Amino acid sequence: MLFPAKTVLKAALFPLLFALLSSSCSKNNVPPDMAPLRWNVDGNDFSSRSPNYTLHTGGTIIELSGSTRNGGEAVQLYMPKKVGSYTVGAFGSGVWASYISDNLYQSVSGTITVTSASATAITGTFSFTAEGNYGSTPITRTITGGIFNVPF
Repeated sequence: MLFPAKTVLKAALFPLLFALLSSSCSKNNVPPDMAPLRWNVDGNDFSSRSPNYTLHTGGTIIELSGSTRNGGEAVQLYMPKKVGSYTVGAFGSGVWASYISDNLYQSVSGTITVTSASATAITGTFSFTAEGNYGSTPITRTITGGIFNVPF
């Protein structure tokens, strides 16, 4: 039995249309002010719509990282996966952070506060001062207003 060309065309286009509409609802279309990872550097706002995470030490330590859509700015946080307020130290300490733009800036001081941690998400705030040692003078960046609400 032969089907009319219109019926075949509709049957072929429906799955394609459905796939296109479904993909437009992905987490990459989240507005920047609702992104799961946001921060401010020296007065400029940035966000990552698709942050990554890695669990360390049997799941008790989490490393969050995210970059802007164009990849020009990024932030990385290393902290306990437990509710609490933590002092940010230098790279390699128990709690640290980094900021990447034109250079790599490692934390020298700051705070990460985890307000909620579960098997499905981690939420909190952060701010830190970071230095990059390039040339004879260290360059300092101030990261403020950081927010993370990252589902696993």
